Amino acid sequence: MKNLLSRIFQKRITHEPIHSKEKISEIDQGTYRSGHEASSAHQPDLSIYSNNNKPPLGKAQEVSGPQSTVRAVLEEYFDASFYLDSNPDVAASGCDPLDHFLEYGWRESRSPNSWFDTKIYLDNHPQVQSQDINPFYHFLLSGEWTYKDNKSQESNSFAYKKSVARETERSLVGANFDAAFYLACNSDVADCGRDPLDHFLEMGWRERRNPTPWFSIENYLDSRPDVAAAGINPFYYHLLNSEKPTFVKAVSAGTNVSPLPFDSAMQDFERKVIEPYFDRDYYLLSHEDVAKSGADPLEHFLQQGWREGRNPSPDFIINEYLRLHEDVRRAAINPFYHYLIQGKAEGRPIQSPNYIENQIINAARSMEKRSEDDQRRSTYRVGLSNDVLTTLLDRLLTINQKIIFVSLSHDNYTLNVGGIQNCIGNEQKILNAKGHSYVHLSPADPSLHFNSKVSREGLVTIIIDGDRVGHASQKELTVALCKKFAALQAEVSLTVHSLLGFSLDFILKLHTSVKPSRTSVWVHDFSTLCTNYALLRNDIEFCGAPEVGSSACTICVYGRERIDHLAAVRELFEVTRPLVLFPSEPVQDVWHQRSAFAITGSRVAPHARLRLHKTTRASKVGASARVAFVGMASPHKGWHIFQEIVAACSKDRRYTFFHFATNAIARSPSIRFIPTTVTMEHPDAMVQALIEHDVDIVIQWSLCFETFSFSTLEAIAAGTMVLARVDSGNAAKLVLAHEAGFLLSDKFELLDRFVSGALIRDLEKYRSKGVSTGEIELNKIDIAYTSEI
Repeated sequence: MKNLLSRIFQKRITHEPIHSKEKISEIDQGTYRSGHEASSAHQPDLSIYSNNNKPPLGKAQEVSGPQSTVRAVLEEYFDASFYLDSNPDVAASGCDPLDHFLEYGWRESRSPNSWFDTKIYLDNHPQVQSQDINPFYHFLLSGEWTYKDNKSQESNSFAYKKSVARETERSLVGANFDAAFYLACNSDVADCGRDPLDHFLEMGWRERRNPTPWFSIENYLDSRPDVAAAGINPFYYHLLNSEKPTFVKAVSAGTNVSPLPFDSAMQDFERKVIEPYFDRDYYLLSHEDVAKSGADPLEHFLQQGWREGRNPSPDFIINEYLRLHEDVRRAAINPFYHYLIQGKAEGRPIQSPNYIENQIINAARSMEKRSEDDQRRSTYRVGLSNDVLTTLLDRLLTINQKIIFVSLSHDNYTLNVGGIQNCIGNEQKILNAKGHSYVHLSPADPSLHFNSKVSREGLVTIIIDGDRVGHASQKELTVALCKKFAALQAEVSLTVHSLLGFSLDFILKLHTSVKPSRTSVWVHDFSTLCTNYALLRNDIEFCGAPEVGSSACTICVYGRERIDHLAAVRELFEVTRPLVLFPSEPVQDVWHQRSAFAITGSRVAPHARLRLHKTTRASKVGASARVAFVGMASPHKGWHIFQEIVAACSKDRRYTFFHFATNAIARSPSIRFIPTTVTMEHPDAMVQALIEHDVDIVIQWSLCFETFSFSTLEAIAAGTMVLARVDSGNAAKLVLAHEAGFLLSDKFELLDRFVSGALIRDLEKYRSKGVSTGEIELNKIDIAYTSEI
């Protein structure tokens, strides 16, 4: 009975009628999978990527395996032994008897047990046969009784269960039935002296006779053809789905069987529907409070999690589904349950095609606002006193050092890791080997904002020859360095690796005080062209640095502050007249096209180069292609696109997914995280990790125009096939130069490669040609601008 109640009353929404012929087939065809089948499904569900990609509407019987809801309803009452004894040809074939009945048996008038006659039922219900609905399924769902004469003990047991179900229906309907109204409207019932409730339950509702003044059978069935097709008492169905307190009424006087409350049956059914698709590991990783509480994650999600907007899996966003489907929101139904029970069969999308992109756009903020947030979160630090600062400079900068390099970047390269930080460390090491001093300055509170206005007296972190000195105020540091350099009569070279975190005021005062013989500015990013260092309009699309004031610029959150920013950069270049250094030709081309600053000259100085070995990867691809994302999990590097691919293909046995980075900012059970840190001492750490884990494919989906892509170079050195965006700058150029993969136009093309299997064929072809591995070698980038020293 529990299964029947749950199955019969599985739908709560009354606004979205389904055509009667589609009722069973659309809702019940393969929308649920067991835990085993969910993990072994070969093809992923693509309905999340296209509103038009609806699953085909099949017939109710075109289902197979335990994932079928039809099978789940039938299996409790299907007698496999009886079926095999009655059908020796099926027994001889060795096939599963229930599978045979679902696919062929009922169409051949074979009966599922000793007490149900398929042929008699189809003869008595021609509409079932015309709609190609499994008659036993319809029988269980509708409560239409047709028994064989030779009822067995099993039929008696089943009949008992049915009698309890009937008593439950009678109790609930009776508690809300208006007998006086019914008799007044139906004189024939009054004349015959029959109990009005009995008449309504047995035939009245089928004859469209209304049970109360406030409920219209006709209107309800017109709005719910699915209920009409199922042959369910519409008044009973309505009461089960309403919030009326009259439901919790005893079955009937004298019965010793307590009915299963509908709410309990509904919850049990809802749990069974959701469980195969619910990602427990993801839920616990995403919600630390649930993990700490020790609560069952699925139970938490069912009882309160979905109401709090907590997602059951990485690819289903509760709030997005509710935003797209107002009827679900109004019905206050668990949106994940609705999708599985009804939404998927109707082809409802679970998110808009560009949901993640829209989220990024909505979260975009100007760099000035970000800087204000950074300042509020900044750690309290104490600067060195003037005496201590002077003493340390005297100790670390001696009279023997006649050439001093002053370097500026946005963070402490000795504590933070990354490609640029390693390049700065390499620069310091080479210059020290030549006998030069290297003074590095960075904001004590790092920020991604170049302040075009007069700066507050923030602290600056000082590192000399790789040793951390401490923090000092901008004013005291500038004065102390000026005095020290003058005393040493040293030649000073100023290199700006990054403007971010500094102010125009500080850099100009530093330049004026130390009077460098040469000034160089590195274009590691595009912070000289916009406050958004990646040139991403609203953090989502490479803009190419349009004209200030153009419509393309004014629609961006960075457009307004960009006016003052460019004026400040222009003033900086007018004063310093720097040599501009580029890590690759593509960025040099873009920068010269979009800037008009006063410079001394420019040149390209790549950060690293690839040294290939004779060693090649095995030509044969394993049973599962190993796909990786390399580096920091950030939106501008395309992490969200990688997550979309994983969500679509996590159940696809053809792929296994990895993330190689220093920190796992975003954990997922479907992605294996491999902690990997590249340092100046170990520049090949990423290459070795990719080779060690036999990675086949690296997705390099950077949204920005890469000035120099270490991750792409590392992937090529590991012999992997790279998938990159066609407009990803140096990343795209490296792929083309080394014939190391494919350049694609958008995420939909990328997804199609995965889902269609074309990617596997591409990989096999790529490996068959013989792919070399190699190592990364940092270039001696200082030589590009110090060769004359």
